[in-house]
Amino acid sequence: HYQCVQENGKEIKVLSLKESIEKDISATLLNPLLRENRKKDGRDGISDIMSLIQNIFIAQCCCQLIDDHILDELADTYINDDEIREWMLLENNFAAEESARRLLELYSRKKWLPSPNVLSRLQKSYLMIEGEMEGTTNSIGEIQGGTVEPVNHQRVESWRKKLSDVEKIISEMTMQ
Repeated sequence: HYQCVQENGKEIKVLSLKESIEKDISATLLNPLLRENRKKDGRDGISDIMSLIQNIFIAQCCCQLIDDHILDELADTYINDDEIREWMLLENNFAAEESARRLLELYSRKKWLPSPNVLSRLQKSYLMIEGEMEGTTNSIGEIQGGTVEPVNHQRVESWRKKLSDVEKIISEMTMQ
């Protein structure tokens, strides 16, 4: 186990990795002040929150050190809270979907046993997020936003010609 040393005046406290991770989650994602500051950052703020939730997902899949009640609190704070979920959808719907999906994936992998109430609300919230995203993406296939479109050399060549035409028009306009 990892240990974290903190100096608090003359007192030195050694934390286990589990204690250190849970303390960091409380100081960041579960901190209302940080949440409000991230909201001020709009799209970048929600992207940062999504990244932290992805890191939690990875850590939980690898080590399973985060208590279920903390993951319950994360789900309630970010996905099950109507106001925060609406903000996430407005600023970056893909980050909202990714965050909710990662939490549901922890449950499906048996890395998190949420309270039945939290799980029920999370599933409903995820369906709401999916519903909001319907029609807002031009995805092809099974995964929303997950389309990979192959681009061949002919298509790139046509772009080059169009850019050349635009450059010619701009040049002619500046000469007048």
